[in-house]
Order: sequence, then C-alpha cells, then structure tokens
Amino acid sequence: MTAARAELSVRALAFGVVLGALLAAANVYAGLKLGFVDAGTTTIVLLAFAAFGAGRRRFTALEANVAQVAGSSAGAMAVTAGLIGPIPALAMTGRDVAPATILVWAVVLAVFGTLAAIPFRDSLIVVKRLAFPSARAAGEVIRTLFVEGDRQRGSIRLLAAAAIASAAVTVARDYLTIVPGGWMLPIAIAGVPAAQLSIGIAASPLLAGVGLLVGARIALSMLLGTAIAWLGIAPALVRHELATASYPSVVSWTLWPGASLMVAGSLTALVLGGRALLRAFGRDVGLGARAARQVKLAIGVAAVALVVIAWRGFGISPAFGAIAVVLAAVFSVAAMHATGETDNTPAGPLGGLTQIVIGALGPPSVATPLAAGGIVNGAAVHASTMLNAWKTGEVIGTTSPARLVTAQLAGVIGGAVAGVVAYWLVREAYGLGTVAMPAPGATSWKATAEAVAGHAMPAGAPIAALLGAVVGAALTLAERSRLRGKLPSAIALGVGFIVPASIAVALAIGALAFAAVARRAPSWHARSGPALASGLIVGEAFAGVVIAAVVVLGA
Repeated sequence: MTAARAELSVRALAFGVVLGALLAAANVYAGLKLGFVDAGTTTIVLLAFAAFGAGRRRFTALEANVAQVAGSSAGAMAVTAGLIGPIPALAMTGRDVAPATILVWAVVLAVFGTLAAIPFRDSLIVVKRLAFPSARAAGEVIRTLFVEGDRQRGSIRLLAAAAIASAAVTVARDYLTIVPGGWMLPIAIAGVPAAQLSIGIAASPLLAGVGLLVGARIALSMLLGTAIAWLGIAPALVRHELATASYPSVVSWTLWPGASLMVAGSLTALVLGGRALLRAFGRDVGLGARAARQVKLAIGVAAVALVVIAWRGFGISPAFGAIAVVLAAVFSVAAMHATGETDNTPAGPLGGLTQIVIGALGPPSVATPLAAGGIVNGAAVHASTMLNAWKTGEVIGTTSPARLVTAQLAGVIGGAVAGVVAYWLVREAYGLGTVAMPAPGATSWKATAEAVAGHAMPAGAPIAALLGAVVGAALTLAERSRLRGKLPSAIALGVGFIVPASIAVALAIGALAFAAVARRAPSWHARSGPALASGLIVGEAFAGVVIAAVVVLGA
C-alpha cells in the first residue's frame, strides 16, 4: 500500500465522517439541552482502535489520524454552523432561517475557516511550537496505540491507568454525584461569597493533564488573569451593582478586557510577523504555486459567498456582511493562538465581541449582530480545528499536512447535514427556550444581540477593553526584547478573564505540580509525562461524552 493510501484511505475517511455525523447530531441535542458539546477527537481515536486496532484490518497511525480529523470536523459543525448559538437565538427572536440556508451557510463557513487557517500553520506550529494540548494528547494516544504498542508497554499501562482513574473520577462527579464538581472557597471576598463567583478548585483530571502540557508560564498567566478578574474586578462590579454575584453576569463584563487582551496580543504578533506569514502562505501545507493561487481564490470565493448568504438568507446588508467576514479573518488569528496556548478556543467570546462592534455600527436590529457574530464564531471554530489537526499530525509524523485539509473538508458536509436535521427535529419537537430545551447558549447570544441593538454597553467596559488592548500589545512587543518568556502571555492572561476561576486554579495546580516533578525527575517526565497527560485528558473526555449521552437519552 502506498503512503498516500495508508493515510488518506477511503475506510479512514468513511469511518471518521460517519462517527462525526453522529457526534454532530448529539452535539446539537446536548448543546441545546445541556450546553455541552464535544469535538470527539479522543472518542473517535478510541473507537478507531477498537474497530481497526489489530489484525489485517489494522489502521496505520496516519489513517487513525485522518479518521479523527474528519470526525472532529464533522462533530464541530454543531458549533461552526451556529446551531447551538446564533441560529436558535434568531429563532427565539421570531426570525426562523430555512434549513437549506443554514446548510449552505454552514458548509461555506467551515470551508472559509479551514482555508483561512492555512497561512498560520508554519507560524503557530513550526516556528512558535504552541502546545495545542488536546491535539498533542490525541497524537500521543494514536502513536502509543497504533505505532509503539509493542515497544511502549509501560506508557500504554500508564496511559490506561490514568484514563481509567480519570474516567472513574468523572463518573463519580457527574453521574453518581458522590464527588463535587469542585471545592469552592468557604469565604466572602469583599462581601461576595466566593462560591457564587466560582472561586475555588475544579475537580477535573482533564485540567491537570492540560496543565502538564501547557506548562507553568501559560498556567500562571491564566491564573493572573483570573486573580485580576475574579478577586479584583468581580467584587467591585457586584458592589457597584454593575453585575450580580454570578459567573454569567460577571463574565459579561470581564469579557471585554479579556477578549481585548487576546485580540490585541494576537494582532500585534501578526503585524510583527506579517512579512514571514505572507511568504508562508500556500507553502505551509506543501502546495505548489498553482495550488497556492487556487487556495487564495477559494478563500475569496467563500468570503463572497458568505456575504451573499448573509444578505439573501439572513437579511444582512452586504456592507455589514463584508465587515463580519473581515472580522472573522482577523479574530480567527486570536482564536487559533488561544487554542494553541491554552487549549481554549474563545470563538463564542469573539463572536460576542463582533456583535458589539456590528451593533455599534449597524441598524438597531438583533439579526445583523447575530449573523455577524455567527460568521466570526464559525470561522474561528473551524480554523482552530484545522490547527489542532495539524498539531496531531506533527506528533505522529504525517506525510502531508495537505491531506489533513482534505480530511477536514470531507467531514464538513456530513456534519452539516446531520446537525441541521437534528436542529430541525429538536426545534419542531421541543421548541427553543423551553423547560424541555432551555438552549442556554442561544439565550446568551440573544441577550447580547438585544443589548447591542440598543447600543448599550456595560458601564466602564470601553475603558477596560482599551486597557486590555494596550496591555496585550505591550506584552507581545516585550516578547521581542530581553524579557522574552519572563512576562505573562497576553493570550493566556486574557483567557483567565473569561473562564471560571475554578478552572484556571485547577489547571495551574496541575501545571505547577508537574513542573516540580520535571525538576526532580526530568527523564521520567520527558518519557512518561505525555502519556500520563493524555490518559487524564482522554479518560475525562470519554467518560463525559458517555455520561452526557446517558443523561440525554434517559431524559
């Protein structure tokens, strides 16, 4: 069998697309009911090993990666298409969008995001070598199961033990409820109970594994952002009645400095490395000059198509559709960078920021900011998914990153069809914003759109956003000086403003603990650390998906 057939095989693509389509449908239901979605990377790898892990039908590691790339792309379509955010939010405001329009919109948006990621592979993966923790973990799992199984018995046992322990903790926490979701501080901060602001430690083996992979600097940067946002800003917001003592209320304000930090940091890095990125365009995935021109043309065609679909399908003027597409291209850079450093893709926050920008410029309607935010959200998701695919491919030694582009695009249509059908069925059977189908994500999108339609912003948020942008640019510029590596990461600092404090604290504890192990036993850490981290991530992710399915199907 040739190297190409051993990687981009029909059976690997078909296996991934079928599983991904099922995952996309499940994500729509679970997202609208529980606010839960899962890209399915580790789940697909494990199922691939169960089906094709032995005998004459055994997958190569490259085939296993192709299957998970196609499947993860399909599963992500629930989010890329906006089926748990802007699309149901539009329906809840009385504006239904035809299923055929959503389907075309979803496919074009995913293609645009995928192709827009191409210029950044070299910068973020080859040059900066960002961690992309979950993608790296998936690569370690594939390599351990499909390549080094005979020579890495110890790593396999460690991975399996960590996965079993992680899954057991997750079951005890989320299904049996004998382990709490976290341990909140039993104190008040400036008169506000810490538990109401989610200040504590999340009970999550997955976060410990991510902490091992991202390292101490990134984890401490997130923790610093969390301390500023949740120990400093949040109590002040509650005291001045600018927010209630709850995570959703406070994060609607801290979103602004956090997103500004991420965007300004990423855009500053883009400007500083702009010439190199332009030279890398097309070349980064092994394309020749003719193919590179075709990619550029395809991006342009997809961009025009998005503007037309937004105009004809959503009633958005071409001018605001074009602004949204430009913002999608720019903000996707921030999303890819954040994914690489923190394992968190801030597509939703960036979509919300887009709603504010469009709302400030556009007519007083909810449809325009929702559609514009949906464009940014979808492009950011699939651009980041593409970077994750390339990182996993790097770990296992893929023969051609371009084949992973093909695998990701193969998953788009299957996931879009399954997701749109599932959305239509759920909407017709249960309604949206009901007790049976509360649609928490869509409710948040709708609230933001209604706020910006009245040109309302939280008091003090513009100044906070400006300060965040200045700090983000300054920290990125400092990376070019002697202070390189000694200051916080702008991206991770911004993420700390957005995620619950308990998540950042748990991740930091994991990172610092494993950093201490690395200092005492560097050889063990280098040899076994990735397997241990992968097991912790895989165990919770797999158990979480199974528990969500049991809860949903049993409801």
